[in-house]
Amino acid sequence: MTAVFEKRRSLLAFWLGCAAVTGGVLTHVPMFLMGRSTHYMLAGMPMGASMVIGMFAIVGGIALAGFGLLPNVAHRAHDTVELISPPC
Repeated sequence: MTAVFEKRRSLLAFWLGCAAVTGGVLTHVPMFLMGRSTHYMLAGMPMGASMVIGMFAIVGGIALAGFGLLPNVAHRAHDTVELISPPC
């Protein structure tokens, strides 16, 4: 499993991004449950502060997790050199 993250920029950034997305989704649950009486139709319902914060956490978490999964620049440069150099 660690081989998947070996050449990535930041394992910490990836996991923090995942936690931010999870937390952002969980902040939507109370408002979703408030829509029980309207058969979970949330259209026209005013958004609370937690819902807005949750949306920002989801977007920021996706960006952070994506950054953490980008290839490390040093590994990418090393791989390029190996591809260009002639075989021994």
